Amino acid sequence: MLVVLKAAVADARCSESKMASVETRRRSRTVFTGDQLLQLERQFTANIYLTRLRRIHIAQLLQLTEQQIKIWFQNRRVKYMKELSMMTEDDADDDDDVSGSAERRRHCACQRRTGRKQRP
Repeated sequence: MLVVLKAAVADARCSESKMASVETRRRSRTVFTGDQLLQLERQFTANIYLTRLRRIHIAQLLQLTEQQIKIWFQNRRVKYMKELSMMTEDDADDDDDVSGSAERRRHCACQRRTGRKQRP
């Protein structure tokens, strides 16, 4: 019984030390400069998905890691999809709008983000 307790205590200590080392290795949040954000947004507007070569090029250009570029694009796509779904919900609410201004707003906003014309 005593041997089992000692083994359990040793396992708990080992787990605690692993957790502590994971916390110390965790990177702090990257704060992008205004110029970096501007370039990233421009690249995102051109195409919301990255190829490996584009990711490498952007990382070198902005002096960031490929991982940082990849994560930024993933997060930006999530934000883009949320904005898109909110706009479609707004359009559903504005179906009674005779002037069609809601449709024009959605079309223009989508065109600004993607650089492409949206299909009707």
